[in-house]
Amino acid sequence: MKSIFKILSLTIVNVILSGSNIYARPLSTIIDTTIKAGPGLQEQFVLFTDRTFYAAGENCLFAAFRTGENRNQLSTWSKTLYVELLKPDGMPVLQTKFPVTENAVGGNIEIPGNLLTGYYYLRAYTRWMRNFGEENFPVIRLQIFNPKETALQASVLATNTDTKPVTGNGLVVKKDIISVKADNANPGTRQKVNLTIGINKKAYGLPDNYCITVIRPGLTDSVNYGLLPCPTRRPANAYPLRYIPDMRGLSLSGSIVEKATGTGVANLQMMLSVFGGFSDFYSYVTRPDGGFVFDLKPFNGETEMYITLAPGLDENYEIRVDEEYAGNGHLNNLQPFSLSAIDKKTAQEIVFNSQVKMAYRNPTKEDTLNSNHQKAGYFYGKPANIIYIDQYIDLPTIEEVLFELVHEIAVVKRKDAFYFKTNGFYTDIEIFKPLILIDNIPIDDFESFLKTSPDKLERIDIIDRIYAKGDYLYGGVLNFISRKKDFGGITLPENAYFFNYDGYQQSACEPVPVADDNTEKEDRIPDFRNCLYWNPSAVVKVDNTSEFSFKTSDLKGDFKVLVRGVTADGTILEGSCTIKVK
Repeated sequence: MKSIFKILSLTIVNVILSGSNIYARPLSTIIDTTIKAGPGLQEQFVLFTDRTFYAAGENCLFAAFRTGENRNQLSTWSKTLYVELLKPDGMPVLQTKFPVTENAVGGNIEIPGNLLTGYYYLRAYTRWMRNFGEENFPVIRLQIFNPKETALQASVLATNTDTKPVTGNGLVVKKDIISVKADNANPGTRQKVNLTIGINKKAYGLPDNYCITVIRPGLTDSVNYGLLPCPTRRPANAYPLRYIPDMRGLSLSGSIVEKATGTGVANLQMMLSVFGGFSDFYSYVTRPDGGFVFDLKPFNGETEMYITLAPGLDENYEIRVDEEYAGNGHLNNLQPFSLSAIDKKTAQEIVFNSQVKMAYRNPTKEDTLNSNHQKAGYFYGKPANIIYIDQYIDLPTIEEVLFELVHEIAVVKRKDAFYFKTNGFYTDIEIFKPLILIDNIPIDDFESFLKTSPDKLERIDIIDRIYAKGDYLYGGVLNFISRKKDFGGITLPENAYFFNYDGYQQSACEPVPVADDNTEKEDRIPDFRNCLYWNPSAVVKVDNTSEFSFKTSDLKGDFKVLVRGVTADGTILEGSCTIKVK
């Protein structure tokens, strides 16, 4: 008995090490969902953009910095930042996600080319911040111009008598801490400019990173940032915890309820299938309140998913998936859209520059995260064996195929449940229920499926040993692959459905031109960048100077070098200098 137990233990350990997926482990083992979150657990972010004037179709570059006295304790708290571009009425026109690295996020969004001219609002938040209300989300007002559309974005303020001017929302801005100098205040076009940036004095909670932008002086409003400095202070323990932070990156949450009463149901096994180049499979047992959270591997772009209860569960249950984004927003301090004479001139210039740039834009490179991600196959990697149906004689049912062709395992039914029994070394496989899939989704009625014709199948992938996936041990895996990837025409459960899910934003931002690159090929291409330089994560040390460089474009005239950061207490640090391109 001792030797048998030793073999069994060793087998399970080996399988866990090779098949376990940390992303599938439920967060409820880390965070007690009955916690009442007080102000000390609130996250705070400050948002910067390269400018506040844009042409439709341009890239909006942004940087978000976690602030607050607890920012270091929360540096591993949320790993995903949700970014939205809203109309004045709060309706989103763009929604996307970006990964958080330590306490900062740098990214860009491509402004839709069909937007009407008007004010729009960029806001950012984490899933955890949604627990405390959208009034705590940082927001920046943008002016977007579209020469192809003669109409203006409709203002919801036409009859609003409570309109107040934007005042900066009580932000404290200090301009005596950061010093910025250019080695050449009067460079020529397409010339290198070296910047020297220093911190003049020590202050509480200095930033770890700063963002640098070089733009026309009129392209940013550095007085009215439109940022929220800190969360609204409410009494401690006033917030029930509904949204768990994305501590491992992307996640999908929701709950299982009874259809009749809407009451959450505990201890039900959920299953999630991910398709495309990001193929994966996850399981989760619902919490006491019926909630669930799937922690997903990071990926870029959009992919399709399928969610269901474990096979055989009551169809009187309903799956409710939480919205990925906060959605329609309630915006404060709105103003009717207006353009001064200077603004009109600025708008004409940025629109012209944008059109020239678009005419000569280089195609973006393939995203590295997508290219490095698994492009083919399934979550289990290389199976122990593959049975290709066409290599054998025609058989009437899938049950006959398993009996005649699959020699590693035998399908055994006990008390309305199916198990695998192996003929090889791994005899412990029948201790656990198997994972039976078709095209990566669970088969709900396996008994009926066994009686169908195998004509629609291409192959069968076989894992003939205990397989660990997250906190689950399965007695082997069978994945039936259909010829047309249409799930073999099986009938899906009523309480299951397909949906699309957004991964991280794939960067569409073109690289900043190298300051020393003056090749003949580049000289022939017009350079009319509205933003000459952008660095969302510049490191500048106290009592030290740091050097950065950029290259001017074909545009002449004044440009502003703006360096910004935010301290732990939410104070905005700002330093700047001006150059005049001849």
